[in-house]
Amino acid sequence: MPTQLEKLIAAQERAEQQKHEAERKAKLAKKQIAELQRKERNHRLIVRGAY
Repeated sequence: MPTQLEKLIAAQERAEQQKHEAERKAKLAKKQIAELQRKERNHRLIVRGAY
């Protein structure tokens, strides 16, 4: 049977894993936003004849 300390350590490890996963998802979302903005900007420039 796990002790109180082992339970707390396990909970801390789970929290750290969730934190890393959330950071990874945020980074991915930020990258996708940048890519979509770049595509939108390029499309606008091409349509308006800037290239």
